[in-house]
Amino acid sequence: MAVNKIEIALKEALKKAMVKCNFVEDYEIDQITIEIPKEKSHGDYSTNIAMQLTRLLRKNPRMIAEQLIEAIDKEEANIDSIEIAGPGFINMFMKKDALTSIIKEVLAEKDDYGKSDAGKGIKEAFPFPMGTTGGMCCSVLCMWSIGRNYVSAAQRRQRDRGYHGNDDSRKCRRCRRECRT
Repeated sequence: MAVNKIEIALKEALKKAMVKCNFVEDYEIDQITIEIPKEKSHGDYSTNIAMQLTRLLRKNPRMIAEQLIEAIDKEEANIDSIEIAGPGFINMFMKKDALTSIIKEVLAEKDDYGKSDAGKGIKEAFPFPMGTTGGMCCSVLCMWSIGRNYVSAAQRRQRDRGYHGNDDSRKCRRCRRECRT
């Protein structure tokens, strides 16, 4: 189960828990925010859905979070444990097999992993500077590497590519002067 699949499963489980608690009849899954916390002690994923529902339900967000935790199907969402933090954040710790299942997918699909037909046939223009007789400065090299990465990503998506080169910018001229001194 890839990361975005885990997030979708968590959103679905939270949506079902909200309906089970009679908080809402239906809720758009896109309105549920799932984040990866900066600190590992805050779980693998966290959400502030209880605080979002406070305006709608006119209840304490901590009480809403407690009810959601009781109603959520931990087994279906591959959740190991859940805790409430602060005013109503819900921190979720995932089962280890849920987090490592992506490795199996990558190994099974090999070079096809991550490929998609999304955007196929769409033309894109990439900023792709080209060296001139004046030499290449550091900003041109930086833009070249960024442009090259965009182009290789477009090739993986099988999109058409177009180039436009322009290294005569003010930034490049200043960089050339600085490189000479």
